[in-house]
Amino acid sequence: MTKTKKIIFSAIAVFSVIAVLAVCFSIKGAAAVSGEKLTFSVRGQELQGEYIDEINSRGYRHIEFISYVPTDMSDYAVIINVDAPVGENIKVIDDEKTLDKFGCPADGAENDFEVADNEICYFTRSETMSVNEDPADSVNHDWGGIRGGRFLSSGKAAHKSSDRSVNYDYDCDNGMTRVTCEMNYYVGV
Repeated sequence: MTKTKKIIFSAIAVFSVIAVLAVCFSIKGAAAVSGEKLTFSVRGQELQGEYIDEINSRGYRHIEFISYVPTDMSDYAVIINVDAPVGENIKVIDDEKTLDKFGCPADGAENDFEVADNEICYFTRSETMSVNEDPADSVNHDWGGIRGGRFLSSGKAAHKSSDRSVNYDYDCDNGMTRVTCEMNYYVGV
């Protein structure tokens, strides 16, 4: 084989290996986006969700719970238990008596809803509030938040950065909202 043919053959082999690795990494990346499909219920309405739980090479755990709910749906809470197996790790609270424990900042009501150390709770509320005695002057007060998540700053996660958030992506044409509850925290390598 001539020197030119050896160089061309080597170059083709290197590009082939690069192409195969690129395909493998893209397949792995695509697999990371889709998680476990879950079905849950809010006030008797069956809804779909997806649960993603990954640990990266730096020892950070990324958890995402993506749910698809009607745009006008509120007054529910999602509790994620980070130690429970998938399928048992998501709990939805939708009864008013329990939701009243979350309190309302506009009313000055305190939160007295307890969350375990290995749980985090994302919630959304909507209350009709009277501005004065005329019911026509009532306004909706929408609010929500995140409670719990002690595990984000304890154990191996202590003194490491962590974050938690909830994001809403509205599809007004179809009347649906994609709600993404996510968190990142250190669990060790």
